[in-house]
Amino acid sequence: MAGKYYDLFPKCQLFKPKYEYPLWDQNWDLYGRTRSSKRQMLKNGSQRKVTRHIFLVRHGQYREDLQHDEQRVLTHKGREQAKKTGEWLAEIIRKNNISTSTCKVKLLSCSTMKRAKQTANIIYNEIDAMYDKHNEEPDPMLMEGIPCHFLPTMGQKSTPERVDQITQDFPRMEGAFRKYIGRSDWLEEINESNAFVNMDTDKAPKNCPIHREHEYQIIVSHANMIRFLVCRALQIPPEAWLRLSLFNGSVTYLVIHAGGEVTLRLFGEIGHMGYDLVSSDLYEGFNWDSFEFYQSALVKQKVQEKEKEEEKKKNDDDELT
Repeated sequence: MAGKYYDLFPKCQLFKPKYEYPLWDQNWDLYGRTRSSKRQMLKNGSQRKVTRHIFLVRHGQYREDLQHDEQRVLTHKGREQAKKTGEWLAEIIRKNNISTSTCKVKLLSCSTMKRAKQTANIIYNEIDAMYDKHNEEPDPMLMEGIPCHFLPTMGQKSTPERVDQITQDFPRMEGAFRKYIGRSDWLEEINESNAFVNMDTDKAPKNCPIHREHEYQIIVSHANMIRFLVCRALQIPPEAWLRLSLFNGSVTYLVIHAGGEVTLRLFGEIGHMGYDLVSSDLYEGFNWDSFEFYQSALVKQKVQEKEKEEEKKKNDDDELT
């Protein structure tokens, strides 16, 4: 059908990579040319290289049965999940700081949705002493959404409501990727301490020792957002996002190397919690069928789409009157 991708959804909403899969875009974060043209040299003659460690945390279990965001607070289990995750992240940071003095928590941010803010506050309390900057304000760019269509479609064809939702959500979620993942901007840092100098590659000394630094970013967000960010960071089709599953309070760990390479070290890690704290939304433990879970998720998504459509219609009617 003209204009449709295999009669599933509009072709214009299929993600188009810069290079054909599985080729890797060296300039994916727009700093590829900077990496090849500049060096940061310390006064002792070594070259500075920074590795970014990004922890993407899914919020804890919450009152999914309630309608309004402010009512959808963490359950008791959700608060316990957040505390366990905060303790685990604090242990990682503390022990890594023993082995290197160049490790710091540079960014703490979260979605503006109630469940994410509550989860973030609990985590921040656990790592507060290890963070030398103020917390970032909650960011609406990190809110939940539908980033793009998903394949396989679970037998569902795209609806006009879903097309509209993706039209609305994709630019914001892609913007979040650019802001939080695609900003390997350490080569552009202003050197206020005069500890290093930026030099053109052809003027920098050859075969100099490497001085490695590590910085952490902790971002509390939502399942769809995290799945989308991982697909984009690894340069795999984002339409695969629904094939990935995340538990509440889980940790997904991306490493952005100094040369621009990306490694996924952990996805949806919950080993620090123990079995009794494991949940995915209101599903407890592991003993539930993934297909049934996805089917129920699609039903909930349809209900939410209908509610948004009814609310939009009501607002339009109010404006006319």
